[in-house]
Amino acid sequence: AIDPDRVLVPPLIVQPYAENAIWHGLMHKTGDRKLTINVARENGSLHIVVRDNGIGREASRALNAMSARKHRSLGMSITKEVIARSGPGAGVEVKDLMDPEGPAGTEVHIRIPYRTS
Repeated sequence: AIDPDRVLVPPLIVQPYAENAIWHGLMHKTGDRKLTINVARENGSLHIVVRDNGIGREASRALNAMSARKHRSLGMSITKEVIARSGPGAGVEVKDLMDPEGPAGTEVHIRIPYRTS
């Protein structure tokens, strides 16, 4: 079980990753679109996984490069810094998901350490 008194989750920590999945991964995908957010206690940390079955980061970058709108969001980089300051073992890892046909979405792993005292 997750004890809310033993883990300090910074506010809005998942929001930038979920928003990014929607705008850059799922918005350009046809067919079935899925965004899942899972939270579990794992190896002394709170482990949050944000996963989408969108077009993938490479295809999204290619679309953004062709766009006339040049906007650089700082939300994810700021959030990554906030998470890193949560303590030893804290961090963010982004994985590109693949299936036999190619890109199959993106998965973000957020780890925030549990307090032991």
